[in-house]
This record gives sequence, C-alpha cells and structure tokens, in this order.
Amino acid sequence: CAFIVGNRIAIYLSDQQSFTLLGTALLGSPTEVEPTIQSAKFIHRVLYCSTRTTVQCVFLGELETGEDGEGQGREAGVCEVDSFVLASADVPAPGLASRSIGMNVDNSISPVPTPMALNQPSVLSYHGGSLLVSTTSGPVAIPLANALLRIGILLSAGQHTRAQRWFEAVPEESHEALARFLERRGVPDLAANLPGLSLETIIDLSIRYGLTERLELAIETHGVETMQMVDMGRGLSGNGGHSVIVCVGAYLLGQGKAELVRRLATECMVLGEAGRREAFVLAGLLLAVDAPDARRLIKRAVKPPGGAVTDADNQPLQWPVGEFVRDHLL
Repeated sequence: CAFIVGNRIAIYLSDQQSFTLLGTALLGSPTEVEPTIQSAKFIHRVLYCSTRTTVQCVFLGELETGEDGEGQGREAGVCEVDSFVLASADVPAPGLASRSIGMNVDNSISPVPTPMALNQPSVLSYHGGSLLVSTTSGPVAIPLANALLRIGILLSAGQHTRAQRWFEAVPEESHEALARFLERRGVPDLAANLPGLSLETIIDLSIRYGLTERLELAIETHGVETMQMVDMGRGLSGNGGHSVIVCVGAYLLGQGKAELVRRLATECMVLGEAGRREAFVLAGLLLAVDAPDARRLIKRAVKPPGGAVTDADNQPLQWPVGEFVRDHLL
C-alpha cells in the first residue's frame, strides 16, 4: 500500500505480522510547485501517481527477507525504489527528467517526460502499450515506449523473458546503468549477463549474489591476466587490500571449486612479482583443502625457477613474507 502526504510518497508492505516501510519517493515533477496528489494506483506491482499536471511511476525492488523468510531482514528501506515522471504539463529543464531513489539511473536511458496538456489526470490502466489516464477534457494515452520503462513494467509483472527482449534496445555503453537498474529490481542474474558489462562489474555481481557459473564463464573468457588488469585500473598496488584474483579465489573455494582455484594460482605464477604474491595467497587458502598440493604451489611461488624473486628490472625484490617462508618453513 502507499501513503502520500504533502510531496512525499511512502510505500509499505502490510501483512499479518508487520507493517514495513519499503521505500519513499518524491511526488510530481521537479519543476512542479507544491504538488498535491490527484490519484494513485498499483498496476502489476508498479505504483502510478498523478498530480494536477503530472503523471509518474514508481518501481519497487525485490523485497529482502530475513533468515525466517518472512520479510524481517531489515526494519526500513528493504527494497530499492526508482521514480520516473512519465508526462507533465510543465516541460522540465535538462537533467531533471527523472528522479531515482538510491543509485542514479544514467540519463542516457532514463525516460524523458512527454509534454502533455494534463488537467487533473487520474490513472486508469494499460492500453495498447500506453498508460491510459482520464482528464477533465477526456481520456489520454501516455506512451510507454522507453526501453527502461518497458523493462521495469515487464519485470514487475513477472514477465522476465519478455523483459529481456528489450535489453537489445539499450546501447551496450549504457549496460552498466541498466545493470544497476536490474539489480535494484531484484534480478542480478539478468544483469550479470549483459554483454556490455565490465569484468569488474561481472565479478562484483557474481560474488555478491552467488552467481558461480557466471563467474566461471568470466574467468574462462577473460583469463587471469585480464583480471589482474582490473586491479591496475583501480590503482591497487598490492600493499593495501586483496586483489580481485584473491577475492575470486576465496569465493570459489567456499563454493567447493578447489580445482579452479588451483588453476588460478598456477596461471598467476607467470604474471611476474604481483602474480606470484597472488599465487602465494591462493595456495595458502588451498592448505585447508589439499595441503600437499598447496605446499607445492607455495614452494613454486617463493622459489621460482632460476633463483630469487626479481622485479621488472631484474633487481632482487623485497618480499619479507616470501623470504621467511623460503628460508625458515620450506
């Protein structure tokens, strides 16, 4: 259900055991002065609201649940909300076309409000790919041709296959923004398979949402060397925080993919000093699964063929941990 007080929309989940705030959104167009609610209606889990001169839609996200599975995971803001103005009698200034609660939606894919002479519109229903509203001068159809709107409407109605057909209407350079929108709608599995995503985004989505098969495919497609370049792009020097490869290895090991982690460690060996350090950490993780093989990998990491570990200029590299393991433990 929804409550509208002043210029604020509050959406709640009501059941027998709780009354939970799902999210909030601002009412009306950014250029509208003191908007007041005219009508509000849920259609297939999408909330449509109208003021005297504006019609907008509010998309809900996937409801997060607690361990008991009854929606008790968080007290407030348990789902992500996106709000877009569909039509307005006041043409907004550039950049004010839409509002998004949470992560901002890229303007390149955000719907632009349709300029329409609306007078006290009231939301009715869908009709022929449009939203039908009644006004004091008669019924009006507001087009819903924007790809992001179609995707959000179809996902809310549970039509995931039909929603995926609209992904092609979004240019690949905007797939990062589309992925964030899909994640907020509760379908990270669809987001992770967009062809225009960066490797870093694919890894992030895969680990956070347990998309192990998608992560394995990304490793096979891009390889360890490309994964190492993600850290270079982030400016990670190896002295603060773990690399992407180590984080991926830790996740895969938790999923029972020890053989794949062993392969990652082996491939890291040929990627220079940074790769050997990553192989050393991965081998340390493997000690809990296969101690003899892990010790063999550690030995290769700290005792490379040809002698001591050197940097790109063939100078002896200062690696206290590796030196200690080589001189005192092996």
